Amino acid sequence: MRAGTRLLRLDWIDRDGKLLILAGFVRAIAMGFVGVYSVSDLVERGASATSQVALLSIGGIGSILLTLFVSIIAEKVGRRRLLVALTLMSATAVAAIVLTSNLLILLPFVFIGALSLGQSGPHATQALWEACLTDTVPPHKRTDLYAVYHIVVGVASILGVLAATPFLFFGALFEVLSGRSEVFGDKALLIASALLLLVVAFLYSRVSSGVEAPAEARKPVNPFKLPSRRVVFTLTGLLSLNSLAVGMLFTSVSIHSSINWSEEGRMEMLFTNLSAAFLSGVLGVPALWLAAKIATRFGLVKTLVFTQMLSPLFFISTVFVPLGGLGVLLLVMYYILGLMSVPLRASYIMGVVAPGERVAMAGIVILGMSFLGMFGPMFGGLLAAIVPIAIPLFAGAALVIVANAALYRIFRNVRPPEEMERAASDT
Repeated sequence: MRAGTRLLRLDWIDRDGKLLILAGFVRAIAMGFVGVYSVSDLVERGASATSQVALLSIGGIGSILLTLFVSIIAEKVGRRRLLVALTLMSATAVAAIVLTSNLLILLPFVFIGALSLGQSGPHATQALWEACLTDTVPPHKRTDLYAVYHIVVGVASILGVLAATPFLFFGALFEVLSGRSEVFGDKALLIASALLLLVVAFLYSRVSSGVEAPAEARKPVNPFKLPSRRVVFTLTGLLSLNSLAVGMLFTSVSIHSSINWSEEGRMEMLFTNLSAAFLSGVLGVPALWLAAKIATRFGLVKTLVFTQMLSPLFFISTVFVPLGGLGVLLLVMYYILGLMSVPLRASYIMGVVAPGERVAMAGIVILGMSFLGMFGPMFGGLLAAIVPIAIPLFAGAALVIVANAALYRIFRNVRPPEEMERAASDT
């Protein structure tokens, strides 16, 4: 009973950690609002399809450059200052969308990545809060901390989407009754999102200097001269290869389904996907906590490899089973295992490098996984166009197995300090 009460109170997390978790909660609600509102719907009123593709490309390039820049200067400038600055940048970008649909005005925000308003925020922001969280709990509780953070953010994302519904309903009702075409519901969502992001910036500003790198490490970082650069780039390569393989698998399964299912079957597949998404959202809370406990018992590398290797294999299995009950179960396992790997990956990355390398390490891994992950669907589609669909399907599965087997072989003895201490105490 005491342990359960202690978990709910989170008294094993210090003040800075709680502030960062609260900031993540508020930001996820804001991103839920933005997710309901489609930026592309706004942009297409003033841009051709070609321009929209160009904008997306510019946004991707800008996000990469910003993350690299932040990785270099973060320890010198300060993690907290950059978190506040990037959050204010995002709030300004949302406000700009409310005020104008002029592409020339929106372009700078697209380039700097301020419109990359996913659940975790722009890549640069994600690298910063991952590094900041690390020292807000004792090392042996770090994986638990990342699990709690992602539980809170996941719940907040769902709440954000649910809370957005009244905005859209009353906005649409007002338009019908007044006969005006302005999208007041959408604008209200964006205004609310911008205000929430200001709250996030305030919360980040209240975090103490305890989340910064040690004094001797507060200087610009050259990622290519990091003491842990071999670990950094090898790990990034293997995790990115896994992302590429998962992207190939996702596209291959989607193409297989579109070829082999009738119109009725596709509707049933949609129902199966929605049911699996709902169940995995509900079961994700205990699954994330379970992942942290398993990792504490068996080690981060073993648990990470286990979740990353099994997750896509469950997804492949959906091709060979009828839609409905078993298909839902397999998809739920796919979603949950994929979710479980996220806090494990963050905890391992933060645990195996020095404090002054954490932002750079997180940024490099995030960029590598995002960059190669973008090519996965393209490779899967190209292969499916020139060879039987079974080939890219099994090629993706083989690549997942190879990437994770290599990850285990290379990093099974590269363990965070708390795991080495625990192993020494057990012998």
